[in-house]
Order: sequence, then C-alpha cells, then structure tokens
Amino acid sequence: MNLSLSVVSRFRKREQPTSTVADSNPLAAASFGGRDRTLLGQHELDQDQNALQGMSPEDIQREHFKKYAKPYILPGREDAPVVIMYAGLASTTLPWRETADRINQETGLRVEVYTLKGHDGTQRTLLATSDQDWVDDIKEKIYAARENGFLPIMFFASTSAVAGVEALRQVKTENPDDPLFGAVAMMGAPFKLRNPLHEWALSAANWVSRHVPYADWLATKLRWKTVPFRWDEHDRRRHPKIESVPVKTLLDLKHLKESAKEGIALIDRPVLVFQGARDGYVKPSDSREMLEYTATDRKDRRYEFFPDSPHLVMNGPEKERFLNITLQWVNRLLEEKDFSAPAVEANEANWRRPRFQRVRRLVRRLRELWPLKAAS
Repeated sequence: MNLSLSVVSRFRKREQPTSTVADSNPLAAASFGGRDRTLLGQHELDQDQNALQGMSPEDIQREHFKKYAKPYILPGREDAPVVIMYAGLASTTLPWRETADRINQETGLRVEVYTLKGHDGTQRTLLATSDQDWVDDIKEKIYAARENGFLPIMFFASTSAVAGVEALRQVKTENPDDPLFGAVAMMGAPFKLRNPLHEWALSAANWVSRHVPYADWLATKLRWKTVPFRWDEHDRRRHPKIESVPVKTLLDLKHLKESAKEGIALIDRPVLVFQGARDGYVKPSDSREMLEYTATDRKDRRYEFFPDSPHLVMNGPEKERFLNITLQWVNRLLEEKDFSAPAVEANEANWRRPRFQRVRRLVRRLRELWPLKAAS
C-alpha cells in the first residue's frame, strides 16, 4: 500500500497529549545552572520554579521522573500506521520526545511514547511489576493502535527492545500469521551485555534466587544503584532515571532475555538497528549479529552505526544524523510497504483480559517456586 505524505488528511478526534513538550522541567530549572538550560532546551524548562523551592535534590529528581514518565501522545492521521516508542529500563519518555515531535510534524503520523510498565517513579510500583507485565503492556498498546486497520511502526530503546521481541515471540507462538507490527527500530538492545562480569552476576543471582530458600524474597529488598543523570563527554543531554532498581527487576530482565532470544529469528518485517560505538551496555558487534539472525529480507535490514554516540543515540552528539535517518526510514516505509493489519481473532485477544493476566502470573510464579520445592 502506498501511503502519501503530501497531505495530512483526516485526524483522530483532537485530544490533548497526556504530556507535552511544553511541560516543565523542574529539575533542570531548580537544580542546575544556565549551562544546562541550553543542553535541555528552552521548551523543557520549568515554568513555575516557586513550586519546587525547599525540596531536596532527591525529591526534585523524583518529581522530574514522574513528570516525564507520563505517556506522550501526539494525535495524527487515521489513514496511516501509528508510531509507538518505548523507553528503556529505569528511563522516561524524555529521550524519545524530540524524535516523536519531528515524525509527527513532518509526516502527520500519530505518535505515542511510553515507559515500560511500572515506571511511575515509585519503588512500590516497580517492585510489583514483572517482565511479563512489560510484555503485556506492549501487546496492549500495539493492538489498540491496530484498531485503525494498520500495523504500527515500533521504536524500542534498550530493555524495551527485548520486551518487544518477547511480545512478538509470544504472539507468533499463538498465531504464526500475525506479524504484530509493521516495522521495528531498536537501539542498544541488551540481549547480551557488553561486560561479561555483569552477565555472570545476573546468571549467578538468577540461579541463587531459584534454588536458595528466601533468596527470591531477598531480591525484593536489595537495590541496585543507577546513575540518575548520565553525563560525560559523549552525552549532550541529561535525562531522568530511577535512582535505584530492585534486584528482582534485574532478575526479571535476565528471564526476559533468555525467553526473547528465540523471538529474534521471528522478526520478518523491516528492521532498523541504531548502535552507538560508546554504548556501555551493548557491543556494536553483538547488535549487528542480532540483526543477521532476523528473518527480514536483507534489503529491509538496516544497521546504522554512530561512532561518537552513547547507549541512547538520540542523546549523543550525532543527534541530527539520527533524526535524519529516522525520518528517511519512516518516509520510505510509508511509500513502499503495506501496513494493513490482519483481523485479530477473539482467542488471540484473550491475553488482554485481566483474569488471563492473573492466571499467567500465577503459573509463572509456580514455575519459579518449583525448583525451590524440589531442592527442599
């Protein structure tokens, strides 16, 4: 199907974005100086600094995360695919927002930006969320976007790429003819961590949690400290992150990686991989190898390497090149590819019902506890 970009036709019912680029940036305004105002952009500055007076840096950081963890929705065309973007582990929608704006402005497409499920800035919610919750949420957003009759174009950053591939694997297991999405772009997908010590630590912790009594409970109490604001000579923007994540969440990531690897070979739609050379989590060679494992036609595989960019390429010094490549890719897809979505059978949509979600979580929990019972 050839989708013209020259005219932005019918729009969905006009709705206010859940959160917009005009929203304030309390942390930038209250905690950092004028130098950071330029880095973050004038449109992200806090418009009401008085509201943050007297707050500690930790509280400001938390408020900053909560603000940018909200979904970022830009209304657009009904006669074209929706673009859906997902942030990574412990991150917000902020890094994707400029890309979302550009796509929306230049193509008229509807763009939806989300965090992983449970990322509202509180430890309680993060602790109550599993990797399957991430996957289910991605499925839900995709099927909702498909209600306009088109397969969405997906953008995944970091951990969300693993969750997105696992969503595809689960859908393909139930219905091999369902492509789930029309095209996918992935950035810094950590199917294999760059540091072998980190991989070994995750594997060891995963084994302990499954075989040592009360270890799974202890994993809910321990925290892994993250870097709230990643800033070095390569990053050009600050972006909020959760200050620490439960060890349980890291074990969920390990479980997700193991199950999602089989899904890479099931990707049969156009795929674009962004990779920064200075990514501290993923080797460029591993991301290129991942691309080769996909079932996508070779002409529809694209690998873009950024020699001066970090894990999140859109935050690096090569941001403009990244934006140009992204827009070129989206435009070419709309001109050349058919995004018509197949009808979803009732049994394929069952996972969306709350009772099925609860049953699945219960089954998974029982499977996790089985080695513990056997050992005892």
